Amino acid sequence: MSKSYKLKDGNYLDSSSIVHNKKQLSEILNELGDYTTAEGQYTTAAWATGTNTCVWTAPKTGLYIIWAYFIANSDDSMKVYKQLQLKGTATRLLSDMLLYQAGPGTPDSTTQNKIAGGAFSTLVQAQAGQTIIPYIHTPVANLKWNVKIVGMFIK
Repeated sequence: MSKSYKLKDGNYLDSSSIVHNKKQLSEILNELGDYTTAEGQYTTAAWATGTNTCVWTAPKTGLYIIWAYFIANSDDSMKVYKQLQLKGTATRLLSDMLLYQAGPGTPDSTTQNKIAGGAFSTLVQAQAGQTIIPYIHTPVANLKWNVKIVGMFIK
């Protein structure tokens, strides 16, 4: 079932026409409301917090819809057990976990259920200056993921 969204210019956008690619999403967001982005790379640690250069910061207090894009940088990143999560100081109104993939504890060339990435969304309540950061829970260290976070202010 599709839904219509009223744009700032008074026209309506039907949700069935939304195509999920970065260029069109950014064009749509420009019409819907104020948004901010953060991009960077997350490098995993074994069962611990890795290193991260992607930090989204709320520009003002309010409710946001957050889109998080995780893209694997190597074949090994796709083939292991992983949880893709969002952490930080802002309050996720749904779950921290975006994806849970069962898999081996080491990169396995026979793994057929590879996940190369994904686009996820969640609601966040944030005070100005609070953050959202990626977290990848896995038993394998030094796997690299490109991450982009887009936060659109709702109210």
